[in-house]
Amino acid sequence: MMSFRQGEARPSGSDGSDFAHRERVAMHYKISVLNKSRLKKIGALHASLFVLVLVSCLESLMKAVNMKPPAAVLDLRLPAAEPWQFMWLISITSTVFGLLSLSKNASVLLKQCIVGNVVFGIMPVTYAVFYKGYELMDFVKERKVKAYVLGFPYVVLMFIFLTIAIQIHMFAIYFSMQLLKSWRSTTTNKKKK
Repeated sequence: MMSFRQGEARPSGSDGSDFAHRERVAMHYKISVLNKSRLKKIGALHASLFVLVLVSCLESLMKAVNMKPPAAVLDLRLPAAEPWQFMWLISITSTVFGLLSLSKNASVLLKQCIVGNVVFGIMPVTYAVFYKGYELMDFVKERKVKAYVLGFPYVVLMFIFLTIAIQIHMFAIYFSMQLLKSWRSTTTNKKKK
């Protein structure tokens, strides 16, 4: 490759458009890198929500195994955990599968991530929206509240959580599908050669 100094003329025979022959990164690799990064960020958000729900369920879990909950948990005065919350806690496994699939482009693990997000993420959240919907409507219409957490109506906090959770699960599914598509095109290109 010929180089030239600033202020010197271009090499003879070159009009500056001779870069087209250079190799470029294939688009499916770019898409893969982008969506891997996005899935990691969604995994971090999911983990933070997992910790919040685990804390809210901790009192019920500890009472179920005849243990005394810590004073800090009792001071929160959280309502008893509901079955859908325990189902949702299992959804962290889908995030673990998704993150484990990234290092070696493991399609099987990524498919498990998608299934886990639907079964243990979206389904319990959807159930909770319908189950808690009447409580939210009572709060909006008549300002009736069954419980407060840190001075806020519990039902409002629950719907904030549900809104964020459904988005996290939908984005995780979308990014996983994009990764599967890009990984499929990579293996297809390798088989052609």
